[in-house]
Parts: sequence; C-alpha cells; structure tokens
Amino acid sequence: MSRAFSKERDDAPEPPLVITRRPHHAPEPPADRSQVGYGATVTLTGAGEGESTYTIVDEDASDARHGKIAFSSPLAEAILGKAVGQTAVWHRPVGDLTVTIRAIRYD
Repeated sequence: MSRAFSKERDDAPEPPLVITRRPHHAPEPPADRSQVGYGATVTLTGAGEGESTYTIVDEDASDARHGKIAFSSPLAEAILGKAVGQTAVWHRPVGDLTVTIRAIRYD
C-alpha cells in the first residue's frame, strides 16, 4: 500500500489483513412440510409467464438463473410460511407482484 499521501513512516510494517466470514444462520426446514421453508422447492404462478419453480437455499448457494434463491431474498421472504393455494406479495424494486403457491416439495 502506498503511503505517499499519509503521515505514516515509509518503513512501518503493513497492517495485517483480516478476513472474517459471515456467520451462517440458515434456518432449519419447518416441521410442517406443507408450508414453504428453507430447503423447499416451490412452484409459483404470477412470477412470469406460466409457472416458475424456485428452491430456497443458503445465500452462498443462491443462483436465480438456475432457480435457487437465498432464504433472505425478497421473494423467499414473501413466500416463507405460506401453503399451497395461498398468495404472497413479492416486493420488487420495479413494483409489487402477487404470486400464488401451486406446489411445495422437499427433496
């Protein structure tokens, strides 16, 4: 690191680089498997043309293009705890969207 514009001495050692990992707080799948929870694969209508299927995963495993959404994402937060046939409001930056739960499965 250049010290050209700082008041530190040029011969002072570099400060140590500290890398910390985020704590892992993924919830457990619910005991009631009829509700959407962590680890569920959920089929929705209203999130696009036809049906869309998403799996609720840990933040590090999320990949929306492949249908894997983080449990802390706005869509997951909207549908967590819902059952088949219920609707949820997905709060998106481009506007709210109402989605309907069509199927829930746990693999």
